[in-house]
Amino acid sequence: MGLYRKALTFGVNKMETNPYQTILSDDYRINSDKLIVRNDKAKDITSPAARFLEKIRIGSIPTCNDEPCWEWTGCRQPNGYGQFRIDGRRGAKKSSPHRFAYEHYIGPIPEGYEVDHQCKNRACCNPAHLEAVTVQENRVRRNADQTHCKHGHLFDEANTYLLPDGTRSCRACRARRARAFRQHQSVVPSRDTT
Repeated sequence: MGLYRKALTFGVNKMETNPYQTILSDDYRINSDKLIVRNDKAKDITSPAARFLEKIRIGSIPTCNDEPCWEWTGCRQPNGYGQFRIDGRRGAKKSSPHRFAYEHYIGPIPEGYEVDHQCKNRACCNPAHLEAVTVQENRVRRNADQTHCKHGHLFDEANTYLLPDGTRSCRACRARRARAFRQHQSVVPSRDTT
């Protein structure tokens, strides 16, 4: 508060561009709410490629195509995929770092295609591990790696139900959900208002 009183006592010059702010020094000013705030320095504008490379850690073990994974160290979603804002601003459109890597190092992603990780590491951004494939191909590859449902039942011929869209469903889990639904229906009283 002493700095504020000193500014009022000595009559510091007002900013010409904004009459509601008082400059105290090169680092501080009094804003329109009468608060002492630090003068914001303009951020250095870095290219998206430079910001992307700052958030990459290159592994030491080759995993796919005789090259190591480029592990994304920036923000990640709960499902393991990274998040990257191409222009670096809040509110800007988010992209996945693996999609950015594919578009920056290989080229545009064709319409109707997804970028698949051949190394099966969702945080990997190495362009040598990425391939543009159709949605159906990506789903087939993902299902081929999945041997059990999320409740631990084996996906085998007897326990696998193929849905019309090509995804697999666990018969044991479907039967358990159907039993629970029927049991719930028998407990719920009817809403007959006659």
